[in-house]
Amino acid sequence: MSALRRTAFPEPDRHPAAFGVAPAPALYDPAIGPNPDILRLPLDQADLAATRPVFLDILGQRQSVGNWSAALRYTLAVAHRAVNDIGILEEVSGCNLLIGLQRGEGPYLREIGATLRSIGASHPAEALRRTVINTHLPARIRIGWTDAGGEGREALIEHAPNPAHVPTLGGFLPWRPGRAPGLRRNQAAARSDDRVKNLREQAIRGEVMPGSLVRLTIEGVVADEIFRIVETEGRPANGTIGNRSPVALAILGRAAGEVCSYRVGARERRIEIHAVDNSIPLARCAAILAASAPAREPEPAPAM
Repeated sequence: MSALRRTAFPEPDRHPAAFGVAPAPALYDPAIGPNPDILRLPLDQADLAATRPVFLDILGQRQSVGNWSAALRYTLAVAHRAVNDIGILEEVSGCNLLIGLQRGEGPYLREIGATLRSIGASHPAEALRRTVINTHLPARIRIGWTDAGGEGREALIEHAPNPAHVPTLGGFLPWRPGRAPGLRRNQAAARSDDRVKNLREQAIRGEVMPGSLVRLTIEGVVADEIFRIVETEGRPANGTIGNRSPVALAILGRAAGEVCSYRVGARERRIEIHAVDNSIPLARCAAILAASAPAREPEPAPAM
């Protein structure tokens, strides 16, 4: 029983230092830093070029960085996991990306499988800002700089998009229902305004497409459950259905109120589509069209 002897702990109102134990330092979130009252600024208003990044928290993906070039590369990797397509990533970021390792053209982004040829902006921080805003990525960027008196300062740059437009990792890629996506075809589709406009019309009509949030009843499987159609391998237990799964192939292109079926071996199961939410596909199409729209010519001044 001696092994179960109770340990004497300090009284709650007495400082641990009184017992010869130094108090443990308070823990803090590295995305915010040690100062909980840190200056906070919105991403669309902050002047980033004269600062340095310290820590990134983008769509829940967290990384410490030392310069804006590294911060941009990390942001592109996260955005690519959200849009899952090089062509769309080029549109929303303004960067020029070449598929594969292109020696002498620029840094190779292993997570994306592409070479960053140019950033399409005067500073990597501007390309990062454009990528985060156009892709609707929630972000917290801890930055630092030295003021005129030589003292180090920090601030927290935040971006909080509409929750309905926030993508999931691997959650969106527009393509024509019924056709398996291929990299070359997707790049061509992402650069075609007509193509994106057609996808937008399908989304407005409420057709099920990658990125859709659907409420389904699947005979013998689930009743009135909500799922997201994703381009990666789906995990129904986590609320996602892969676009190449039998269920997704049966419902792609259909709308709320329709009934269809899919076959598993010799058995056919009935699917009822109760509701379809295309907020994310609509937001993606709008971002692509806005990024590819040419700058308007200034209107001539009226004749005096």
